[in-house]
Amino acid sequence: VTTRDKSDETGIVVVGLGVDGMLYVLEDLSGRLAPEVWAARVVDAQKRYARRCEKVEIVADRTYGGDLVAATIKAAADAKDGVVVHDVRMEESKEARAQPVAALYNKARVKHLGILAGLENEITRWVPGVSRRSPNRLDGLCNAIHHLALQKNMAPRAPVEGMAEAMGVGQSNEGREENGGVGWSDFDAAFGPRET
Repeated sequence: VTTRDKSDETGIVVVGLGVDGMLYVLEDLSGRLAPEVWAARVVDAQKRYARRCEKVEIVADRTYGGDLVAATIKAAADAKDGVVVHDVRMEESKEARAQPVAALYNKARVKHLGILAGLENEITRWVPGVSRRSPNRLDGLCNAIHHLALQKNMAPRAPVEGMAEAMGVGQSNEGREENGGVGWSDFDAAFGPRET
């Protein structure tokens, strides 16, 4: 939650559960950000997707920030925004949390809409027990997917190293948007058209 050069990033990843049962990674808004900046990004994303989705929830990892995380998000929102924050506390290791998500990638149940270079780079380069930097984008992804699709102790597990291959990193980016964001035509195909 600091902006120093050696600080870890704040992982902010937008994931949706499509009408087809697939999980769609829509945006990666992560970065080395001051608290008021990351909170504003979270609230802005919530507002944008609330106009297009039936239900939008924020999953906030309170492992290191405690009540401060949810309070900072709520302080950035207007009362009329209807922000719902689900506090989660991660008790498993990063590798253990990523394994059920890797299994979903391996089953082709997760798709990325647009090019999410920072997240995809982290997924392909993070090696459990070896990498020095914390995979905060990956953490944000795992927290969202756990909230949407996985139940504790019931999810299959797969080696984390398999995520990059399963998601097709290094393959053609044809048809993927360069800005890293989702194209609304892709979004509508996945989630059904919504009134704006």
